[in-house]
Amino acid sequence: MLSMTGLADINQLSHDEIHCWLIDCATIGAWAFAMAEATLSQEELGRAGSFYFASDHRLYVAAHVALRFLLAKHVRKTPREIGIIAGPFGRPILQKYIDASLHFNLSHSGQLAMIAIGLDTPVGIDVETVRDFAELDMVARANFARQEIEAFDKCCPADRANAFTTIWTRKEAVVKAQGVGLAYPLDEFETGNPHKPPQLSSHCLDFANWTIADVPVPVGYCACVAAPSSMRQISLHEFSIN
Repeated sequence: MLSMTGLADINQLSHDEIHCWLIDCATIGAWAFAMAEATLSQEELGRAGSFYFASDHRLYVAAHVALRFLLAKHVRKTPREIGIIAGPFGRPILQKYIDASLHFNLSHSGQLAMIAIGLDTPVGIDVETVRDFAELDMVARANFARQEIEAFDKCCPADRANAFTTIWTRKEAVVKAQGVGLAYPLDEFETGNPHKPPQLSSHCLDFANWTIADVPVPVGYCACVAAPSSMRQISLHEFSIN
């Protein structure tokens, strides 16, 4: 079940919940830049400085500053004290001495970032800008499962980009929750009709106890969150510095 709320007390996270945080990076950009030196690790600062485009630099800084502030509130440390390391397949995780029970995932695209936080279960989240491109059909056929392709083919031309992005974010969220990223073949599992709530199925994987939901985001974006744990309540919150 997905519920939308205002900004919640972020220390209140129960074991049957996943909190999804929507970050408007344009809105918090100036604040994030002012906080970056005192908040981000040296590795993150180096990564931020490596982007060629200023827009990518701003998005990275805003998203990662927001992530550290959210995690810090949960583990009662300062944002700079949060130890984030690369887990298997390069997935960022908290160092165990910080809090082994807290799981998170970050995604950003365009001017938006999204962060999923849960307890005792990995989480995956993906947000993507809806865009049409020449290779849309080719990418769909190379990565979508049979029923997804059938649903995609039935879409009217004006809806194809949105349907594609809906399916793609669902698949990204699942493989990120698995912790393997795109190393896992995307066409080996189904996420359902893009015009209906997602439903996971596969001949190879057991999705009986998974939680997956499309996340409401502004027009022009699609987002999805997933976790290999059943009956998780998903709430959406807006990151605010007020």
